[in-house]
This record gives sequence, structure tokens and C-alpha cells, in this order.
Amino acid sequence: VGVTSGFSEAGEDGQENELRLRRIMQNAPFRLVGPNCEGVVRPASDLQLTFSPMFNDLRPGPVAIISQSGALAGLMALRLGERGVGINAIVSSGNETDLTAADLLDYLGTDPQTRVVLCYVEELRDGRRFVEVARQLAKAGKHVVAVKGGRSRAGSRAVQSHTGAMAGDDRVISAVFRETGVIRARESVAAVDAVTALAAGRRPAGNRVGIISVTGGLGVEMTDLAESAGFEVPVLAEATQTALSRYVPFYGSVSNPVDLTGVVLANPTYVGRCLEAVADDPGVDIAIAIITFVPDQQFIEALAEAFDSTGKPILIVWTGAARSNASGEALRERAVPVYDSPARAASGLAALAATTGEVS
Repeated sequence: VGVTSGFSEAGEDGQENELRLRRIMQNAPFRLVGPNCEGVVRPASDLQLTFSPMFNDLRPGPVAIISQSGALAGLMALRLGERGVGINAIVSSGNETDLTAADLLDYLGTDPQTRVVLCYVEELRDGRRFVEVARQLAKAGKHVVAVKGGRSRAGSRAVQSHTGAMAGDDRVISAVFRETGVIRARESVAAVDAVTALAAGRRPAGNRVGIISVTGGLGVEMTDLAESAGFEVPVLAEATQTALSRYVPFYGSVSNPVDLTGVVLANPTYVGRCLEAVADDPGVDIAIAIITFVPDQQFIEALAEAFDSTGKPILIVWTGAARSNASGEALRERAVPVYDSPARAASGLAALAATTGEVS
């Protein structure tokens, strides 16, 4: 693992160093990660071949991260950890003088512990192999989420001074990702949102979304975002509306989105029962619950029980800082996808939508 800098990212002298290193690696009896990287991390075995404290105290789980930027790998891993999403492995690949993102995708993607691979790349140095591996993983039911750095002209210049990479034509990259089932995120935050939804391991049967909310406005916003992204927000079945009417007051709404109103503040279990009713609706493939207030243990447990009661994807939008509250551990233990706004949940929805299509 070569954590040192001073290679192709460092001008003419660095490029000469990298050429020498490349020649050495052609006959070396080992493989090299890097150089110009932050190393390798395996939380399950407490392996940290890195100098960075950003990777401390990560929990094991189903996500593998491959990143040509060590700092972005750390940022995404920490954000996933806050949501209870565990990490199988992290490889900061740097300049990829020897091992490339395609090599690492093949190795980590076929690991039985890996469900989702999150990639940050500035250049696909072995693009053809990356395509082949990504297609194989998609057919095997694994998900690949990728952030491609250097989309803009200025960004393309920046990656050359970062990892010495040539960014390539962004339109070609987008087309390749679409054809191989790679889910492209515009930036690291959207990538974390996408992986959060996928890591739970639940694949929707279709694109019909059921929404419950304690406030009308956020329910409307989530509905608009869902339909703008190509989802359907259908009127709920009559039996579902009847079940919801037991908990929703007459001044609320039971159609879809469901407006629970503030009455649930006095009845924490109502939230869970309403979410279960919506998830049980045969015309709903994905359920979303929107909560606005700071949570307590009763609300957390009600949502966790609703999540356990179904195999359908469930997303929670909690604007009251649920992730930082100690009582949220029941959600983190289950890796329930939790977001702090409808817009971020929409990124998770988009990732789930990509899992329902066929890969060519």
C-alpha cells in the first residue's frame, strides 16, 4: 500500500517516478494499491492500513467503497455510518499505478459480504474491464453506485493535479454507466443517499409509492419529487383507507399522501400502524414516512416494528435530527434508510428505481 505522494500528480518529475514504478510493478511478486492514496480498511477485522483517523470506529456491513480520493472515501464512510450502514471494505486507490478501480470492483464486488459498491473515480483507467465487471455484478443482483469527478472543464484540470488522471468525455461515461446498470450520482452526498436506500437489501416490485406524513406540506413536496422522478403516487386501496381512518382524524387525509396531522404526537404507535397499513397496500411498492419532531423511544420503536413487518423498501424522512438522537439506535441497527429532507430521500428513491430495470 503506497500512501506516499510525488508521482503523476506532481508534475514532470512525478510522472517520471510513476513510469519507473510502473516498470518495477510489471515484475514484482505482489500487487500495489496506490500510490498517492490513504490505504485499505476492513472494519470487521480491525484492519487499517492507513494514516487517516477518518476511518476509525466504522461498523462492519454490506457496502464496499473504492475511491481515487481518500478524503471522499472517509467522508462517505462516516456519513453512511451515521445512518447505521456498515462497511465491508474501503480501498483508497489513488493513482492506480498497478491495481485499478476495475480490479478492485471485481474483487470487492464478488465478495459475498458485499451488497453495494460505492465508487469515486476521476478516470476509468481500465474502462473496458470496469464495464464487464459492472455488468456481471448487476446480473448477480449487486449494485454499483458511482460518482465521476472531473465532469466540468475546470474539474478535468483539477483531477490531473490530484491523481494525475485524464477525466475523459463525460457523455461517454454516462452512457457506459447506463448500459451496465451502474447508478450514477452527481456528487458524494447524493451517492450516500443512494447507497443508504440500497444497503437495506430490499428491491421494489415497481414504482408505486405510498407516503405518510405528520404535515401536509412535506407530504406534498415528497409527492412532487417522487412523480418528477418517474414514480407513481396512487390513491390507496379502499381497505387501506378504512384501516387508516382508525388513526387519522377527519381533518387529515387517507388518500395518498396520507396526512396524519399532529394528532400522532399524543399517540406514538399510530405512526407505526399507519406505515404498516400503507406498506401492506397491494398497490404500493415503496413506503415513505415523514416525521418532523425530535423523536423519542416510542416513535423509534414504532417505526422499527413497521420496518420489520414488511419486505418492501421503507424510507424515513426525519427532519427532527433522528440520526443524532441516541434513541435512533433501533433504526441504525436495522440500517433503515433515514433522510433529513424529502429531496435527499428522492435520491434514495431514484436508486431503488434503477434496481427494477433489466440490464442489457
